[in-house]
Amino acid sequence: MARAVRKLKLRFPKPKRASNSIKDGFRYNMPKSQNVAVTGASGFIGTYLCDYLMSAGFNPVAISGNKRILSKIMKVFVVKTVKGEKDWGSIFESNDLPKIDCLVHLMGRSQEPDISREELVKANALETKNLLEYMKKIKLRRFIYVSTVRVSGEETSKKPINERVIRNPKDNYAYSKYRTEIEIEKFCKENDIEFVILRAPIIYGPKVFGNFLELMKVVYRGYPLPFGMIGSKRSVLYLGNLADAITKVVDSPEAKNQVFVLKDSEDLKFSKFVRLLKKELDSPNIIFPVPVFILKLLGKVSKYSKKIEKLSASLQVDDSKIKKTIGWEPPFSVFYGISDTANWFKKYIVKQKL
Repeated sequence: MARAVRKLKLRFPKPKRASNSIKDGFRYNMPKSQNVAVTGASGFIGTYLCDYLMSAGFNPVAISGNKRILSKIMKVFVVKTVKGEKDWGSIFESNDLPKIDCLVHLMGRSQEPDISREELVKANALETKNLLEYMKKIKLRRFIYVSTVRVSGEETSKKPINERVIRNPKDNYAYSKYRTEIEIEKFCKENDIEFVILRAPIIYGPKVFGNFLELMKVVYRGYPLPFGMIGSKRSVLYLGNLADAITKVVDSPEAKNQVFVLKDSEDLKFSKFVRLLKKELDSPNIIFPVPVFILKLLGKVSKYSKKIEKLSASLQVDDSKIKKTIGWEPPFSVFYGISDTANWFKKYIVKQKL
């Protein structure tokens, strides 16, 4: 087992910025026996997180909706779905499940064009409430939930969004995450379960999907792009930084019952972000300047109006609370994160027909 763990450490390069407390690329010296369950363990975040937790000295307990094998040394517990609902009892009433100290909840429905608010609330908030009932039964110490900064809005004009901003979700997905946060806070306080809520902006890294992957495909194809004058700034979060923050709050006494906003160490203008992607993807495309108001006018007569509005709007967050409260700093730079994601893209995605 120890030999397998040492091999897994090689999967994670040393952070670009490191404090004196980091050893071998990690800042933790955690007890080897602590079991941390991860729901959604076979997903984009979950697969990376399970390996990161193991490399940091934890024993990840993988819980997934499918039988995908994450690692030869990691057993996956598959949660069954009965009549459209997760049967959490099939996992947490099993004699095979080890004693769980902390659970990281990633499983849920992502944003989809044709899914209603009611369906998203059921899949995210109500399923989480059902899960929490079992957390009470097994006497869980700490429940960690990865939410979104969009519970506080879709854009910023003057000040970045922080944890004190009144929650104001604008779409169905953000509303379902808002409702989930409320369920967690209420249930955990009533049942003496510690909780930590981590609000993330757009998350990227190897195996990314959705709008970020589509942007990478557009940049890679080499078409001329009219993004040179888009000066909006957006906070983003590299997968490695998210995994590092989760690993830190598993045991931090100061993180108890806290909500934290996360982001990479630097916010980039959208135009600079695209140029960086272009460089890392070895793309020959030209990025030329077009005034934003012209792009918006073009958007109104095409199907890209909403996308242009989003690209031209800033969404920045203020992560000073987690830095002051538990002393966490993102160990990976945004430049490293984009490079790592681009390398994955060139290795795997370009083999497909784009």
